Amino acid sequence: MEVTASYGINGVVVATAPVTSYTCNPTTLRDGDTKVVVTYSELGVTRTAEVKVTVTHKLTSITCTDPTKKTYEYGDTLQTGGCVVTAHYSDNKTTTVTGQFSPTNLTTIGTQKITVTYTENQVTQTTSFNVTIERKRVAKPTWKGTLTYNGAVQYCTNASLWNNYNATYMTMAGVTSGTDAKDYGATFTPQANYQWADSTTTQITVNWTIAR
Repeated sequence: MEVTASYGINGVVVATAPVTSYTCNPTTLRDGDTKVVVTYSELGVTRTAEVKVTVTHKLTSITCTDPTKKTYEYGDTLQTGGCVVTAHYSDNKTTTVTGQFSPTNLTTIGTQKITVTYTENQVTQTTSFNVTIERKRVAKPTWKGTLTYNGAVQYCTNASLWNNYNATYMTMAGVTSGTDAKDYGATFTPQANYQWADSTTTQITVNWTIAR
């Protein structure tokens, strides 16, 4: 902003000069302000000028309603359906906005905090809600192998010999090798973030067979 003082005689301007020792009122703009008054004094003479301004309301906070889905399994993706984010402004007005959610990949067993962020005119506000993360349910393994006695040691650890066996979901232990033609018992235990389809996490024993 440049402020110029005009000098004259009997109302006739004969000279102008830029000045810097002026004041502005108000210096902090608020909702409802429409002008700034610029005041300059020199040799006991004070003059004012007005500058029209438009004040845009400021984002002061956001709120959100809980989403429809609040219980998930480990590794699920957040679903925000039903979650309405509302922006609140300095003039007490509100409007529905689109927030950013983080995290969207849910990997914390128990209660996980979801942060909602919205930015407008370089002002960022946040809020949050909690969701519940349960262990991921996986099917119990069953034997489908066709091992046949051949006089050598044979192993049941190959995933292709089982239905539903995945080392990411469970650990295999117990008896996992044998030579004689008979039934053997391998044990399976869900990994830390997983549970059986019946919501249990106890170790199970599943028979596997070397046929005659």
